Amino acid sequence: MLRLSRRAKVSVVNLGLVFLLLFLVWLSPSEETLGSLIKLVYVHAAIVYAAFFTFMLAGVFGIIYIFTSQQKIYSWLSAFQRTAFLFWGIYFLSSIVLTYLAWGGVGWMEPRFQLAIQILVMVSLVFLFSLWLDKPKVTALLNVGLFLVIFYLTSTVQRIFHPSNPIGKSNSSTMKFFALSMASVCFLIALLTAYLLRPSQQEIENNDLKHTA
Repeated sequence: MLRLSRRAKVSVVNLGLVFLLLFLVWLSPSEETLGSLIKLVYVHAAIVYAAFFTFMLAGVFGIIYIFTSQQKIYSWLSAFQRTAFLFWGIYFLSSIVLTYLAWGGVGWMEPRFQLAIQILVMVSLVFLFSLWLDKPKVTALLNVGLFLVIFYLTSTVQRIFHPSNPIGKSNSSTMKFFALSMASVCFLIALLTAYLLRPSQQEIENNDLKHTA
């Protein structure tokens, strides 16, 4: 009988969650103004909230690592850093597709779209700088700072075309149900993705020896 490793089992569960997300997209109702395009709005919102969630976790683990210097904590910091980078990249691509379908073109001048580009650049620089420098404490500080900057920028950004929380302000309980369901599934996918991207036990032990030598 075939025995799957823990990572293989997690991969299977994660794939199942992706199919569940697609099923929710298919099952979700259309909307009077946007029609079936609202289905992509649900996913778009779910992905960006999952990205913010992983940025926050990377920052939290960064703070914990600064005070503990435990390599297991740093391994989770690295995992959430990678996951946040991945999810923000997916969110950015989905922004291009969604704005083109909704407005007939990419909203390059939309402040939130420009912010998405700025954050993508910042995340890429932090990620690459962390790999190049290989200084855990510096990486931890960078991720803490990155989350604080992202939180500040996203809470103060202006809007031109982009609506402000259209689903949350909707009177439709059905819309809110599907939005919340997809966001919850994306959160779980983010957590399992971080687990899969987390360095192996051997890598953790090697890093521990390397930075304590």
